[in-house]
Amino acid sequence: MSSNTAKTLVLIFYTDPGSGLLIWQVLAASALGVMFYARNTLRRLWARIRHTDNTDEKSSPSSESEP
Repeated sequence: MSSNTAKTLVLIFYTDPGSGLLIWQVLAASALGVMFYARNTLRRLWARIRHTDNTDEKSSPSSESEP
């Protein structure tokens, strides 16, 4: 590899500290956003499953009181 090619590669991969921190902040915020979205989606799904199960049990004839 010639020294000219090495200098070009260094210039391509160079980021100043401000840009590097901005990239890390975007990545961290994205990861946290995905985690919160997944948690809320799973909670809604779980609540829907539990709610469906509860309504089936309430409407069944065996759960009604007989005189």
